[in-house]
Amino acid sequence: MQDLGELGIIFVEETGNEENMRSMKRLIKNVRRLWRAMVLVAGGMVVLTACSNDEGNKPIPVYGPQQLSFAEQFTTTTENGLTITRDESGRVTNIRAFEPGLDDVEKLMSAPASLEDIRYLFALSEGNEIRLTGEGQNPAWEELPDYSQFYEAYTQYYKDVRVSGTLRVNYFGTPAGKRMSYAMGLPFIDVKDLDVIPNVTERQARQVLADYLDEARDDNWPCELNIKEYSTRRDGKIHRDVRLIYSITGPLVPNEPGVWFCTIPHYMAEVDAHSGELLYVSDFSYWPWTGLGLQLTHRL
Repeated sequence: MQDLGELGIIFVEETGNEENMRSMKRLIKNVRRLWRAMVLVAGGMVVLTACSNDEGNKPIPVYGPQQLSFAEQFTTTTENGLTITRDESGRVTNIRAFEPGLDDVEKLMSAPASLEDIRYLFALSEGNEIRLTGEGQNPAWEELPDYSQFYEAYTQYYKDVRVSGTLRVNYFGTPAGKRMSYAMGLPFIDVKDLDVIPNVTERQARQVLADYLDEARDDNWPCELNIKEYSTRRDGKIHRDVRLIYSITGPLVPNEPGVWFCTIPHYMAEVDAHSGELLYVSDFSYWPWTGLGLQLTHRL
């Protein structure tokens, strides 16, 4: 197959017209530029959701705020004296057993005494377990000054790998023992048939973030293997994507001149531990005089 340029030059040379020759050469050059641009665009679409560590190719996060930010519909019902909130998949996200200032103390006495009393609300398959991972004291409630208040934090594990998210359960200490006030947090995920053996090393995962930031890899960046669910809405439906990932705490986010809020902590990245895809990158920006924080996707 002859090159387009060769055909054009042969045609022009046969006409013997210099002006036509120059015009044809310009046309050929423009066609070649257009062709290269089309190839680049097509190639970019192919790698849009893929991670590439080839030299000169910068990985692009699979999930951005547009994909992960959506309004999920929650429903609230009353069951066995408990006010229960569920997400669109029917998973429990919030349980309220007693509302100080609104409910009588007698209702608190009949509230669940432990997480085991409400364990039936979390339908989890074999391999999933819920572990107590933290506890602490809360200030006494104004309406119940004689009752101590404390909390327990629970984390889900699947085959000994931590699942992102924590359930916090708040209790009151009563003469009858501890009684639950509320439980809230991310829903427990019913993880099934997920391979928890990574194909990517921690060093390779750090390299993905380094490539994204266009700087040298630091093998001291904290890197933790865990499981996370990514929820997106497509075609009006919620899609849950459970992945084995590395959560990486990268370098400090630099302050940018002229920015009215302060960015001081680190880049945070999530890399698929099976495919090496860069899933998400964010920094944490905050207003120092308010203590308020806002997580932002950076460099998308």
